[in-house]
Amino acid sequence: MSVDILLVTDDSSREDIAEALTHLAKYAAHQLHHPDCTPWVTAHSPDRRIAHRLGGGFMTLNAEMILDQKQSPGLIENPCRDALIELASKVSAGRTIVELGSFKGRSTAHLALGSSRGNAVAVHAYDPWDNGDTPAGYETHAPSIVEYVRSETREAFDAHMARTGAGEYVTAHQSTGVDGAKDYDDLDVALLFHDALHRKEDVRDDLKAWLPNMADDAVIVLHDVGDPRFEVEEGARLALTRTKVLREKWNWEGREVHLWAKQPTKRGFTIVRTR
Repeated sequence: MSVDILLVTDDSSREDIAEALTHLAKYAAHQLHHPDCTPWVTAHSPDRRIAHRLGGGFMTLNAEMILDQKQSPGLIENPCRDALIELASKVSAGRTIVELGSFKGRSTAHLALGSSRGNAVAVHAYDPWDNGDTPAGYETHAPSIVEYVRSETREAFDAHMARTGAGEYVTAHQSTGVDGAKDYDDLDVALLFHDALHRKEDVRDDLKAWLPNMADDAVIVLHDVGDPRFEVEEGARLALTRTKVLREKWNWEGREVHLWAKQPTKRGFTIVRTR
């Protein structure tokens, strides 16, 4: 096996570094066939694909289970599912995907499936699960809120990640979106899916916390925008249009609203892109 000479300097981009390390990893795997290489590459690589290439690639995801609502626990409608998969498949190498509000993992697996069909980028899933708080009166709008804070819900998430293989792509963080953003240092989030608490102030605060980490070509997807009991879009508008810089970056006026044809006042999603 030959290996190209790839020069990496202080000015090299993340993509160039990832490509160089990929070649190095493949060459090392060919020469050494040593499984002990994998943990080191996993810990040090900026691109999670490299570690798995040492072992022959990511495990195959169970797409049938991920796409089947009866086998995939959660509350995401098929049109939103399809959009998440497509958007995740287009995320560039060296970028990441962030999900706020993972519940039992249905949409998390959709994002992982899309990633597997594209550049195999990492998916970070944030949900407080049984560490979360239930806002007073929220259950009158969202009866399923009682499940959010049960330990069984996190167990269902973990089980779905394992059964489908999505866990190979997903790092789960038991945290709210706001708290999770405090520990996230990179500016590489290319796709953010918001399906956490839907009150206006919740959406606003989650997005405000993550906007500094968003890539220049990032996309935001908001869930449950058609439900009149919530103010998801209003919360997003407050976060994305509050300054001139943000108004110039985010194309709020050109957002794409996709109401659920089956029930237009339930579910639905909005896609907001940069200009």
